[in-house]
Amino acid sequence: MAVVLKMIKMPTVDLFSPDGEFLGTINEYEFYDVRVQIKKQKLDGYYVVFQEEKVKIDKNGKFYPPKQRGMFDFITRKLIELF
Repeated sequence: MAVVLKMIKMPTVDLFSPDGEFLGTINEYEFYDVRVQIKKQKLDGYYVVFQEEKVKIDKNGKFYPPKQRGMFDFITRKLIELF
């Protein structure tokens, strides 16, 4: 048996301002950066949409993952398989 290289596309989400303005489509790394900016500036009301589900980001940069799997949980799922 050999290792098979899989091309894995990083998921993205759409980012919105508190007034509902679309700011852009971002990947996981960009999402972490946005969360840090929100926390540092104590901003409120920003959110992302993942598979039609609105995911709010609080002023501390925290969020509750959507019901659907797949939003930036790839590494966590793979780490579980390792241990």
